[in-house]
Amino acid sequence: MIWLRLLALALLAGWIPFWPLGVVALGFPWLWWGAWIWLGPRSTRRWALLLLLLGLPKMTAYLNWGFSSRGSLRVMSANCRYFGAPQSSQVSENIGRFGALLESHQADILCTQDFSTDSTKHNLQAQEAVKKILPHELFRVASMASYSRWPIQNYQVESFPDSPNSYCTMDTEWRGQMVRVYNLHLQSYQFDRSQGFANLARLRKGLQMRATQAERVAESLRRSPYPVIVCGDFNDVPASYAYAQLAKGLEDGFSSRGEGWSRSYRGLASLRSDYILCSRPLRFRRYQEVMGGDFCDHRWVVAELDWVD
Repeated sequence: MIWLRLLALALLAGWIPFWPLGVVALGFPWLWWGAWIWLGPRSTRRWALLLLLLGLPKMTAYLNWGFSSRGSLRVMSANCRYFGAPQSSQVSENIGRFGALLESHQADILCTQDFSTDSTKHNLQAQEAVKKILPHELFRVASMASYSRWPIQNYQVESFPDSPNSYCTMDTEWRGQMVRVYNLHLQSYQFDRSQGFANLARLRKGLQMRATQAERVAESLRRSPYPVIVCGDFNDVPASYAYAQLAKGLEDGFSSRGEGWSRSYRGLASLRSDYILCSRPLRFRRYQEVMGGDFCDHRWVVAELDWVD
């Protein structure tokens, strides 16, 4: 029964911005699989089956076998982890690998997080690597950068209160229609292994701040006059309240066209925290996660989209 109660709490996390539920939601896929493997005594089996059924749509955001096809618009979202700076002595080499990967995927729109370093030399090198592929327009804000193959007609930057994190939007025209692209980086947990139990407070603060930040971005999404593409590092899992707010009414690229087990964050527990979402009349055709290099603790997300016929 404890297992089933935890699964029920994890399902509630997407609806209620209560941080203890967010902690339970981190383990949602394992709770779901555990409930499937062990259905419990016959007296509780009906409840177990009900919870499994309710959780099935959420599981497609973790595990999926989508059917891919070619799309006309290629979008990439990449947390670059500052190209390894300041710890790495190979920042220039890491930027070179980033440029080579970007060139191989030929993205039309690129949204990056943790993009800038403290070195003007390295920042210019990273910009030049992108300009070889996306030479027409560039928009940068703090440690994020958004690029488009086509002219950017409007942009906006919003910083989150009491946080170094932010989001930005840019409007660009593709195939005769305007598209608004969101690039966002929500509050991280900021864990410090040397802090021990103090990380519990960081966990609570991160969950609470992301809930508020996601509500703010969701309100902006609802006001958009154009179809939207949402890219970024949400720093939270698909069972979370933050994800539920941002994905409401949108299509999740992985849930639609992803294959296998999604684990864009390569750190502890290999969780999914990086996303590309879109609204109609846009539709995903292909979605994949690619290795960004040893210097990066995130896999980068690449998606191909088209207008709905």
